[in-house]
Amino acid sequence: MDKKPTAAKNNASIFITIFVILFALCIAAMLVMAVITRGASFTATLFHSDDTYNKDFFMDFFNSIRDASSMDVYKKGVIYPPLANLLFFALSKLISPSVTGTSFTQRYAMQVNQQAIVIYFLFAILCVAALSFIIKYYLKSKQNKAWAEVLSFLFLFFYPFYYCIERGNIILLAMIFSAFFVFFHDSESKTARRASYILLGAAAGLKIYPAFFGLILLQKKRYKAALRTMVYGLLFFFVPFLFYHFGADFFTFLENVFGFSSENKQHFTFGSVSVMNVFYYLSDKYVPLGKVLFVLTELVAVAAVFTVPKDWQRYALIAYMIVNIKSVSSSYALIFFIIPFVVFLSRSTKKRGVDWFYFLLFCLILLPLPCFYYFHPEIIQPFFSSMGLPVVLNLNQVIALPVVQAMYLFLCLEALINFIHKVKAGQKPLSFFYQKPKMKKA
Repeated sequence: MDKKPTAAKNNASIFITIFVILFALCIAAMLVMAVITRGASFTATLFHSDDTYNKDFFMDFFNSIRDASSMDVYKKGVIYPPLANLLFFALSKLISPSVTGTSFTQRYAMQVNQQAIVIYFLFAILCVAALSFIIKYYLKSKQNKAWAEVLSFLFLFFYPFYYCIERGNIILLAMIFSAFFVFFHDSESKTARRASYILLGAAAGLKIYPAFFGLILLQKKRYKAALRTMVYGLLFFFVPFLFYHFGADFFTFLENVFGFSSENKQHFTFGSVSVMNVFYYLSDKYVPLGKVLFVLTELVAVAAVFTVPKDWQRYALIAYMIVNIKSVSSSYALIFFIIPFVVFLSRSTKKRGVDWFYFLLFCLILLPLPCFYYFHPEIIQPFFSSMGLPVVLNLNQVIALPVVQAMYLFLCLEALINFIHKVKAGQKPLSFFYQKPKMKKA
């Protein structure tokens, strides 16, 4: 009786062991390259340190503090929901007004201001500690407890994670809240479950799109919990608007959001994993077709959430739905794929042959891949120059689009196969989406 669980546990350990080895090889290769080039290979391919191209490190954080330091934040074109702006407003009170009140042209001065730097690093350290604790606590409740400490540390060095740290984007906090929900919405502790609902509502209040994770409760037919979570989300989204001219700025916020979605987004962008990005690359005349396909892929992903056989697949589909939004699909948004990968590695069930393929895709999305072509940039420079880029981008950004879309296609295929098998076995198609209420006994 003990053989099956032991075999499953060993099978899961193989994935973890290989992942740790691949992670070590990637980090070692990057460090060797950095030593040989005195750090140039690392900074040029990740941070774009050339001031003529991009010097926006930490500026998502600093720009938000500067914008949110006054109550007229939405008149500045800000697209963050009010909960995020209130957080940045509170942080702005920890920094001198002469710094937060700097002009737009002088905003980069915040990168060398001691007050601003200390506030950012305190924020980043708290986020790192919170995510590490959540992952470790979750893994310890599953199999392979011995790996919990190691994995909770290694996840912090995933490419989208430290790219997110480099940007200083509030998406990091929204992802942490979402991860808490995913890991503990099924907890035996009533307090942990309720906390997960509240934090998912707060995540939606910060970035809106984490609300997609609410589909998990609907898939599990926990309608009361889904309704409660929706109420939390609405409260976190609308109540903070009262601080901005008693809600009068709500329509200005909507104008900013729709304007941002269209402005400077109608072109091909390296690192964007949205299906719309493919059509922007082909030609402007295909953009309307890309928008139609975007809607279709989102709808198919929603249906697949209800029909895939495994939890981690549902979480991966929801992560896809988030990063498939063109205005969200930057490299740091891939941080949401950490959630399904943690669950994928934690499961001790018997692994299938196709799981090795998923494992490879996760590694390509999340591991920091060494850019060996950096030593011969003349080979690949014409390719990037044709795209209007003065620098050679890192390998993660180059392959992100096809890898993420490949994962989506295979997940949808599995959803379809599972759906067909269940229907052939006698399960009614509507039962995937709707459960008929049970009649109470008289």
